[in-house]
Amino acid sequence: MPDTEQHGEVLDWITSSLEASGLWHVERDTFESSTPFGKKKFTNIIATRNPNAARRLIVAAHLDSKYFEVSTGEIYNYV
Repeated sequence: MPDTEQHGEVLDWITSSLEASGLWHVERDTFESSTPFGKKKFTNIIATRNPNAARRLIVAAHLDSKYFEVSTGEIYNYV
């Protein structure tokens, strides 16, 4: 879930793995947004290969997961 310790650990792992390769310049775009559970912090990961090149490869991803609550046998998607 976004804005949890475990989510931060995953962000750190992805970021450090990309940076450790030596091939990517990695940025995080962090913002807050309203959810049914209040305001939560979300983060986009932006990895750029050869950021100073005229033509470059950019990989961008929004990292979060959906929250599912199980109640009376039915699944509700709240995010």
